[in-house]
Amino acid sequence: MKRTHTKLAALGATAVIVALAAAAMAFNLFIGWKVNADAVADLTYTLGMDSETEPTGRTPNYLLLDSSYAIDASELWWAGKDEEKLAAWFANHPKEYVVQHVTLNDWSCYAALVPSDDLEGPHHGSTTPSGEPGYFIFYIDTTSEQSLISTVNMAFVTIAIVGAFMAGAAGYLAGKRIDTAQEAQKRFYENMSHDLKTPLAAIRGYAEGASGGVVDSAEATRAIVRETDRMTNTINEILGLSRLEAGAITPEKEPIEVADFMQDCLMPMEGSIRAKHIDVQLDLAEGEVMADPGLFDHALSNVLTNAVRHAAMCMRIRYDGTSLMVWNDGTVPADSQIAQLFDRFHAGDGGSTGIGLAIAKEIAELHGWKIAAARMDDGLAISFLFSTKS
Repeated sequence: MKRTHTKLAALGATAVIVALAAAAMAFNLFIGWKVNADAVADLTYTLGMDSETEPTGRTPNYLLLDSSYAIDASELWWAGKDEEKLAAWFANHPKEYVVQHVTLNDWSCYAALVPSDDLEGPHHGSTTPSGEPGYFIFYIDTTSEQSLISTVNMAFVTIAIVGAFMAGAAGYLAGKRIDTAQEAQKRFYENMSHDLKTPLAAIRGYAEGASGGVVDSAEATRAIVRETDRMTNTINEILGLSRLEAGAITPEKEPIEVADFMQDCLMPMEGSIRAKHIDVQLDLAEGEVMADPGLFDHALSNVLTNAVRHAAMCMRIRYDGTSLMVWNDGTVPADSQIAQLFDRFHAGDGGSTGIGLAIAKEIAELHGWKIAAARMDDGLAISFLFSTKS
């Protein structure tokens, strides 16, 4: 099944080609008709074949032939190869009083063959030097008009190629945006279904246990509240991620002192850090980064929460002016899994899932930063790589 961006690219390119093909066809039909009508009008008026048609004022050239349709000797001094070919053509097509379109290689004209005895005006009764009646070929050279038509047609082709490419590219980009939005919507529903099943199952289990007298009511109530809070947090995280993916959030940047900001982000986690007896080592240089405070807090808190959850005994946090690293000494995922840590709902070795790091990545990219994970000193380091232009 074709994706939207492929369909729109093909549709845009096809629309341009069809439109320009129609314009080229209309141009050729009109100009072709105009050139033909003007040439016929001028020839028929000159030959006295149609006195009612208004001529354009162009005077046809003429060529005198002998009775065998060869150029008369008196004409040879000025006749060129095109005229010789025209005379030879009429020798093979001796239709009289018929205006014909003659194309000889790159030379094009409208011409008519007329016996000299039938002519009115100054050419009436003209004869060859031998005294025999001859023929006149009256012709109007339309080579320049045909050349113009060819040039315009080439321009149409060029415009069609360029226009089709640009329309295709525009359609492709527009389609990619649509595909991205549709994919984000699809992931949203998949993520909602995936991560809400666990707390809902727990709530149902405790509710059934309490109603059946299997589980203490107070314990069931605490568990239901805990799972409800977990579900609420998950929903908020998924909604936030969906808004980030849809481009509905625009960061309002301001200068942030990284060292102070890090201390503020760590304060809410102090209880968890003490409970696990984690030694937190800080190495924070002075420096600022341009960031949206709320978004940066969300991203950094997600990374710190992940480190606290997995740390065994130690965490190191370092800022050197261009990057901010959060390291913990917990179990390091396999190399294949490190590359997937920022995927939505990635399941680790322990079966844990989440979107915290995925949100951190989206926020980092929204600011023009990069975020990366790597094995370091028998632990895992997650680093924000700040853009120098941020």
